Amino acid sequence: MLDAGSETDSKTRIKNNMTSTDSLLAPLYTLRKDNKKFDDEYKGPPVSPVCGAIASYNHRLSHLISVILTEVWKSKESSSVCVSTEAMIAEMNRTNDTQQSDNLIIGSIDVVALYPSLNIDFTIDKVCEVSYDSNVKIKGMNYEEMGLYLALTKKTGRVETTWFS
Repeated sequence: MLDAGSETDSKTRIKNNMTSTDSLLAPLYTLRKDNKKFDDEYKGPPVSPVCGAIASYNHRLSHLISVILTEVWKSKESSSVCVSTEAMIAEMNRTNDTQQSDNLIIGSIDVVALYPSLNIDFTIDKVCEVSYDSNVKIKGMNYEEMGLYLALTKKTGRVETTWFS
């Protein structure tokens, strides 16, 4: 779809690299929330589910999409995206140190069930809106291949094409 490698005669190599074979399902495990209080010594503290997607069948595609979306959010003049917990803590410290008012303090960054709480349709609309408004353009998009992919993977409904025009 993206015509990757066309300018360097590497299309076959890139296509072969993106093809996944004999991949296992991504492992699912939990991490204990050791900062949470708990009463039952047997059950212990609550846990967070973690999907080890680096070992999944679609990790190459996920990485490619991540690279594109990273360029989209980096293109915003005043981005509000933090790439890591460390980056967020550093930004909070910087804000706290540079504020003139003694009344401003940034505290907790804990969010309860962030991803399960997201409205999927709203989230998709926002990602599309930010992508469309960004200055990131994808050269050489093969719309015929994209159409084939959507036709094969989309169950029902109409595919909107206004974002891609």
